[in-house]
Amino acid sequence: MGDVARALRGGNHVATWAGATPCGGDARRSPAFHRSARTAESALNAFVPAVAHVVGTGIPGASAVTQVDAFHPGGPIHDRTTFAAYTLPGAILDPNRVLVASTTNFGAPLARASDFPGAILSIDPAAATGGPLAVPATFAAGGGQASTPGGAVMLFTAQSPAFVNGVNNSDALTAALPAVSLPLGISINDGFGRPWFANAPNGDAGYGTVTVIDPNGVPLAGAPDKVAGGVFAGTLTNRTGSTSRGLPRPALATALVTKSPDGSGRAVFSRSPAPRM
Repeated sequence: MGDVARALRGGNHVATWAGATPCGGDARRSPAFHRSARTAESALNAFVPAVAHVVGTGIPGASAVTQVDAFHPGGPIHDRTTFAAYTLPGAILDPNRVLVASTTNFGAPLARASDFPGAILSIDPAAATGGPLAVPATFAAGGGQASTPGGAVMLFTAQSPAFVNGVNNSDALTAALPAVSLPLGISINDGFGRPWFANAPNGDAGYGTVTVIDPNGVPLAGAPDKVAGGVFAGTLTNRTGSTSRGLPRPALATALVTKSPDGSGRAVFSRSPAPRM
């Protein structure tokens, strides 16, 4: 991670802090580590104090939080000039900014009235040095990737018509589904891909979605999977009829594993489903 080493959410507030890590790395270099296995184990499990500051308030249902960090050579966001512009200082995917999932649209119109709202904010923690940033409840009412004056808070994507899969993938079975809907997990493929989001569109009783999003907040253009486009949902987008998994339950998180061994360049990912109630 960069300067913003960790992020914490609580209620409607989001806090970040630098250097708040288990002291295991230091313990390995200390004499205590070598005195006995028991002492070493104790040192590895200890935590050092952390100094945190609240960077944002007024974020209903704040859940997943992560620093954007740098996108690496070989990936589309680094290598494509049009995408790389989104990572410049002050831009929405500036490596120092923080992405935060919320359960509200911040005023943006809904794409699907029957599904939960939700949004991903991009926040500049450096703008909160004088105190927490109060996020206006309806700052995104105009639609699109709206921002507050000065750009300290930006709407990266939301459950809104501007961000539905059909914008780039009109023939996908999930064309009507948005980039996020009750987002619960954020995973950024900064090695060879894009931001991914795990969602629970109908809460704990429905199916899950996992979405792959371009820097403009829309499910990716030119998707290798024409059935899914940039939105994988339930069992609708299983690759073959014999696939028995899919996303039949809400998705809590996504872990990117590697590129597919089939030579297609697709990402191999696993997801953490919500537990059965």
